Amino acid sequence: MKNGALQYIHEQFKSIRINFIRSDTFKNTDFIHDYRVALKRIRAITKFVAKIPGSKDLRNLYRISYLENIYSAGGKLREVHINKQLLQEFEDTNYARYKGFKYYLKKKGWWAYLSLKDVRYLYSYRRIKNYEDKLLTVTESIPEDKLIKHIDQFIQNKIKGIELLVADHNVESKLHKIRKYIKSIKYLFEMIQISNREYGNLHFEIDKITILEDTIGDWHDYYEFKAELQEYIRVFGEVDKLAFTLKKIVDKEYSLKYKEAVQAVYKSFNIESK
Repeated sequence: MKNGALQYIHEQFKSIRINFIRSDTFKNTDFIHDYRVALKRIRAITKFVAKIPGSKDLRNLYRISYLENIYSAGGKLREVHINKQLLQEFEDTNYARYKGFKYYLKKKGWWAYLSLKDVRYLYSYRRIKNYEDKLLTVTESIPEDKLIKHIDQFIQNKIKGIELLVADHNVESKLHKIRKYIKSIKYLFEMIQISNREYGNLHFEIDKITILEDTIGDWHDYYEFKAELQEYIRVFGEVDKLAFTLKKIVDKEYSLKYKEAVQAVYKSFNIESK
């Protein structure tokens, strides 16, 4: 199991290196998505391992600025790409063309692409390899039974955190944080290569966790699209009245995605909904 965990960590660093180099293109942002997901996994694993007694030398490793910068810059371009995809879906579904907002997103995407190019000089194979070696060495030094014990404790704490976040049933502002908690649980399942595990009255399966993460992710995409459209209307609403028509459609779809995500969280964690 631990050998699998070490291989998993190695594969994430490999994905960071390969996909960051491949991401030097304006049209294809799949590579950006892949290196950012690998970074999320490494960051989550580093935070987890750093809390295991004897691993304090990892405490601030995940905060290395050059990784944060290439993560953030790639995220801006990725977000524009998702917004453009959603806009195309709205246009196709409603047989309409929202030219003003489309041009706005295209221009914003270009600036995001330039921002990513500006931070490319920060990339360093040597520093990333040093990070990988350190994380692998510390993880390898942890006995397997101790690793599993701390993983279970970590997940149980995340479950309690999710339950607290939804306790007051005002979930909209907390769904993104809940998704982060779910991701951290999923990454540890992936790392130790288990498909299911019991935690109290909860039966966790990697496939169901993935579906829940995707459901909240769909909501988050609409959340970001809605926020971007509202900003566009704030600046250009006086000259683009068609954007208000789009807003009504988006608000309706957003409401459906939000309700779906909230109910999925309640169901997955056996939380009673109002």
